[in-house]
Amino acid sequence: MNRARKQSGAVLVVSLIILMILTLLGMSSIQTTTLEERMAGNSLSTTTALQATEGSLRQGEAWIRSRTSPPIPSSSGSGGLWTLDGPDPDTGSSSEPWWQEASTVANWWTSNAISFTGTLQFAGGASPSVAPVHLIEEQSFVKDTKTLGLTLDETGRQYYQVTGRGLDISGTAEAILRSTYARRY
Repeated sequence: MNRARKQSGAVLVVSLIILMILTLLGMSSIQTTTLEERMAGNSLSTTTALQATEGSLRQGEAWIRSRTSPPIPSSSGSGGLWTLDGPDPDTGSSSEPWWQEASTVANWWTSNAISFTGTLQFAGGASPSVAPVHLIEEQSFVKDTKTLGLTLDETGRQYYQVTGRGLDISGTAEAILRSTYARRY
């Protein structure tokens, strides 16, 4: 009986410390798992938005490739081709590129760009909530010869700038891609 009175509860204290350490390890692993799950979801959203944008960008390049003569650009994009920097929704002195400004204006892309007409399906058969879009700007004409002045034979390459925009399946992640496409007519 004397021995029972001398115990001071050391086992209880040690077991509580071990329980606290295991609880902290468990909470840390839950936080890490949650973070990794969010990272995987964001990666999936970014990838699907990029894939949608890439499809629309390639469709714009195919449109240029299908032309038998140079299309005529306009500041309104009628006919499918814009003048360089013609799509700028804010013609003021903003130093922000037009494609970033356009993303802040409600429905600008759907009103001014060409929607993707193909079929996009991602993992599980899902498709984007909003169709990806593209628009094409005439960039410049580069002659084959370095001769100055006008010549009757002005052969060269016409350069176009294709800008595509796409969203992921949920419509939360946005991707904007640009390509330069050269065409000889």
